[in-house]
Amino acid sequence: MKKMILMSCALAAAATFGGPGRVFPQVKPSDEAKLVQLVADWPAAPAAKPRKILVCNYLRGCEWHGPSVSYGTRLFALASVKGGYKVDFTDIRQLAIKGLLDGYDAVVLNNTTNFQEAEAPGVSENLLDYVSKGGGLLLVHSAVDAFNDSPTVQEMNGGLFWAHPWTAGGGDWCFRNEESDHPLMASFKSLPTIFHLGDEIYMHPTPPFDRSKVRVLISLCLDDANSPSLGAAAGARAACSTPPTPTIHAPGSIPHASITSSADSSTPPAT
Repeated sequence: MKKMILMSCALAAAATFGGPGRVFPQVKPSDEAKLVQLVADWPAAPAAKPRKILVCNYLRGCEWHGPSVSYGTRLFALASVKGGYKVDFTDIRQLAIKGLLDGYDAVVLNNTTNFQEAEAPGVSENLLDYVSKGGGLLLVHSAVDAFNDSPTVQEMNGGLFWAHPWTAGGGDWCFRNEESDHPLMASFKSLPTIFHLGDEIYMHPTPPFDRSKVRVLISLCLDDANSPSLGAAAGARAACSTPPTPTIHAPGSIPHASITSSADSSTPPAT
């Protein structure tokens, strides 16, 4: 069965689909060159065979995520050229249409903050069906801050946003690279096993997060003096939605991976 890639990243490019009547901000010309260079430097090889990916945008509230949707959209467009895959863009609510996902190798939920199943009944059912049949799924940053009314999707995703006490501007947090030889860790080869990085770290409640179902590639070092265990209360577990925190997770019989990233980080996300 095909691996399902879940990426939680704070990639901050020009999107044209989102919440009601929303047009996301354009990528700044100065940042366009940076994105082009970022993609050029990624250690990624072209797809072995033609691939087709659908990127779904959406945002309700949390206006600060607007640029993240735009920059993420542009990044996927640029990466598609290097990776040799075709990418289409739409609004997540369109996933309620039966058969829309036919022919796609993977679906990307790009910062789909606050989307709820009640807004477009059928999205959860179609997405679960697609993934159960081997379709790929990629969650970008605040895509885990959605589907509050769909426990089955939360279980599939392996998490649900609860809080982020570790903020991007609050300090440099300590991370541990637990599987440096894994292909998803290629972008972190130059870093030591234990390293520090400033970024926003998501906390997920348990359930749906369950460490026993997750193969952790990079973890937050809660025993580090600079990364206090702010998530100890209420049985919470820290799960990063920033660059260095990929995991491979298998809910049921569906293997998938969770990767993180940030536009403010000097470390590119694994690809």
